[in-house]
Order: sequence, then C-alpha cells, then structure tokens
Amino acid sequence: MPILPLLSGITLLVAGRRLFWLIVAVLGFMVGYQFVQDQFPTMRQETVLIVGIVLGIGGAILAVFIQKLGIAIAGFLAGGLIGSSLWQWLGNTGDSTLLVFLIAGVIGCFVMMLLFEWALVIMTSLAGAGLLIQSFEAENQGLAGLLFLGLTLFGIFVQSWHSPAKKRQRE
Repeated sequence: MPILPLLSGITLLVAGRRLFWLIVAVLGFMVGYQFVQDQFPTMRQETVLIVGIVLGIGGAILAVFIQKLGIAIAGFLAGGLIGSSLWQWLGNTGDSTLLVFLIAGVIGCFVMMLLFEWALVIMTSLAGAGLLIQSFEAENQGLAGLLFLGLTLFGIFVQSWHSPAKKRQRE
C-alpha cells in the first residue's frame, strides 16, 4: 500500500478546506506524479518524483500568492483527478483517460470558481476518498463504491463542521 496517496487522501478528506495551499500542493504533486508515471512508464522513478514535487511546489506558491488562479487550478486538478479516477474505476484505460481528465478538470475549475467554499469541501472530500480507495486497491467494485461514498460523506461532514460559519454559530 503506497503511503503517500494514503496520507494525501486522509489530508484531503478531513482538512481540504482549511489547508487550501497544502491541498493545491498535494493535488499538483499527485496529478504530476500520476501523469508522468502513466504517460512515460519507462522514466526513472526519481525523475517522476521530481516532476511531482515541482508541480506541487508550484501549486502551493500559486495558492498563496495568486489565490484566484490557485482556486481555478485546484478545481481543475481536483476535477481531473476525480473524473479520471472514476473513469479508471469503471474499467476504462488508455488515451481516453487524458481526455476525461481534461473535461472533468474544466468542469471542476468552473465549479470551484462559482461555489468556492462548498466546492472546496466537496471536491477535496471526493479527491481524498478517491485516493484512499486507490491506496487500498479494493478487488470488490461494489464495496469500493460504497466505501468511496461513505468516505466522501464523512469528509464533507468533518470539513463542514469545522467551517468558519459553523464556528461563529457555536460561539
């Protein structure tokens, strides 16, 4: 079980909204790492890791200094990751995965820009649940689907419970 996707999934699931800059870095790393690994399978593992780290650092810098662009990029990356993960989970592979990633990324970008707070909570919960499911490599598709749904709902609950608006209401 790969530890990095597992830790990234947990972080996205429970703290995506609060650690926005970190989430953009994690998503940038995961997408860059996964893309290079899928598209260039013969590339050395160290090079794949470096590409992921560079994209992750770039995403974090964008999130801190250029928040609007960071929000759009986070939406694109989360949407693409969610879309391509679901596409692969349904048994599809090959060149169509990149197209699905791009289409889902554009949709994720628009959703994130329009509904930032809730979109961030929902998309980071979905992405976190997807990374956790991939980490465990479940053989049973039905069980994996139920676990994905349950983890997503858990992430939404945890992140919405700790929202600034909720905190003000409780005080």
